[in-house]
Amino acid sequence: MQLADELGLRADLELSYAPVVVTRTVARAQRDVWRVVGVPQPEKGKKRLFVCSDEGRVPAVRLDRDASAANEQFARLARGDLVVLRGASARGDGLRIGHDAQVQRLDRVPRGDS
Repeated sequence: MQLADELGLRADLELSYAPVVVTRTVARAQRDVWRVVGVPQPEKGKKRLFVCSDEGRVPAVRLDRDASAANEQFARLARGDLVVLRGASARGDGLRIGHDAQVQRLDRVPRGDS
């Protein structure tokens, strides 16, 4: 009832549709932007998170020995976070966050041409 009053809607009428925004072009997401979709399971010597993008769902793994200032934000990532992973290498167990890889948590999805 409070929401209807706030939006100026009649509470006795039920909305039977949702507005849709249609556009001819959609801005592409920036390259290397991923969303954390999994909850990390405790593993000895590493942290593994599942991330997804247009490229699909893959695990991102950082070994404890590869922790550095450039990738320190990896330790604080949680489900739902947006993250830029630069310098990650493809390995058999997913994307490997090495010592020189850069990890940056984002507040929103940047849009660009790349």
